[in-house]
Formats: sequence, C-alpha cells, structure tokens
Amino acid sequence: MGLLERLEVTPGQSGALRLVVVDGWQQGRGAYGGIACGAMVEAMATRLPGAGSGPRRALRSLMTTLVVPLQIGDAEIHVDALREGVSVTTLRATIQQGGRAVAHGIGVFGAPRPVSAPPTSPPAPPLGPWTEVTPMPLLGPPAPRFTQHFEYRPTGYLPYAGVSGVCETSGWIRPRGASPWTDSLIAAVADAWWPAASVAIQPPTNFVTLAYTLELVAGAEGLDPTEPLFHRGRSDASANGYAVDFRELWGKDGRLVAMNQQTLARLD
Repeated sequence: MGLLERLEVTPGQSGALRLVVVDGWQQGRGAYGGIACGAMVEAMATRLPGAGSGPRRALRSLMTTLVVPLQIGDAEIHVDALREGVSVTTLRATIQQGGRAVAHGIGVFGAPRPVSAPPTSPPAPPLGPWTEVTPMPLLGPPAPRFTQHFEYRPTGYLPYAGVSGVCETSGWIRPRGASPWTDSLIAAVADAWWPAASVAIQPPTNFVTLAYTLELVAGAEGLDPTEPLFHRGRSDASANGYAVDFRELWGKDGRLVAMNQQTLARLD
C-alpha cells in the first residue's frame, strides 16, 4: 500500500477517528512526521462542509507541533471546529496514542475567492525535464526506513555532504506508486526530503521535526498523479542544536504548489 493509503482515517470510538500506523515508515523511534501531518489533514477534511454546500474548501495553511514520536499501531485523531465561516473553516486536530497527545495541528481551509489580480509567487527554480534526472535510492542507515517508499531524483547537494557554508538542497520527489495529488499527500511529501541543514554536516547525525507550518499556494488541483514535484530547500540559520528549514514544492509547469517551514532539533 502506498502513502495515500497510510494517511487514511476511519471512524473510531466516541467520535474520534482511527489511524493505523504500520511498520516500514519509521524515522528513528517512530513514524516520520509526514504521516502525522498528512493524517491530520485527512481527519480535518472529514469535518468540512459537503459537496452541496459550495466550492471545495482546500487546505490553505497547516500549523503542527510534533510532540512525541508516533508509534507503530493504532492512534486516535480528535477534531473540533474553531471557526466555520462563509468561505473559511478553521479546525483543530490532536493525535492521541497510549493516552497522551502525540501531535497537534490547526488547519485553515478556504474556498476560492473571486479576485481580479493574477497569482504571484517567487521566481521558479530552473526546472529541466525530471525524466532526465537519475533516481537515487537512499539506502539506510543513515537513510530512514520511510525513504524506501519515495523516489528521489536529486539535482542538488545530498545529506551529510560536508559542504562548508552551504545549506541548500533540491530535486524531484514523488511517492512510489501513482496516487492522486491531494492536500494530505502534499502535506506528507513536504516532510519527506532530507533537511537542508544536513548538507553541511559530516559525519551523519539525526534531525527531528518539532514544529511544521505548511502554506498551500497553487495546491493540488490539476497536478498529474504520475509526475513528481520539485523540492527546493534551504536552511538560513541554526544555533544551540536547532535549525530552521525553508522548503518549497513546485510543479513541473513552474507553479508554486506549497511552502513549508520547519523547526528541527539536531540529535548528535
């Protein structure tokens, strides 16, 4: 089963939703953070107005805190509404496992707004044909187990390259097995590339994501399910064992799909 199936939630007990975390998606002591982030988006989407109530309210922003590692096994997701407006819905999700909170998330979902101004975005990175970039398997360790479920086509620096003064990385990425691009899948894929902060480091060390903020710009609509997205990442600053990663996901047509910022802890 692919990544999209791993994000599925089903009705649970007492109004909660059930998430099943399976073996093989680990990063360190638990599932990689994209599982929690994507599953919370899936859970919140079940609380959105139905198809007959107007245009679809797509994910616009997701703010999450990953408290402790999500373990293999069952977890519960509790969702409640913070605001339900005419065109915007704001929801809160909490993943619980073993009686304690594992992750918290706040999602802002909004319908398209009629505006006359054209879309804006930063200049797109150079996007050559992705088919001309050779896939690179990430073999672990030190690569986390979850990376086996993704196809990586790097065009920039690899992790732990030891490149002095450079904290940038780039390349094409997609989950293995064609899946429709959805808000939840984008949320999960945004966390699947290695930290830009790892490029300057040698020997290898682990990073964990503490906080994660995703902004969907063009979003998932119209993306080809068989084609990857282009990841561009940089880390502008780090101190005291923490680093900040800035990430972008681009479509091959030059559209900015999403922006992501993460606060990382370095585990030496």
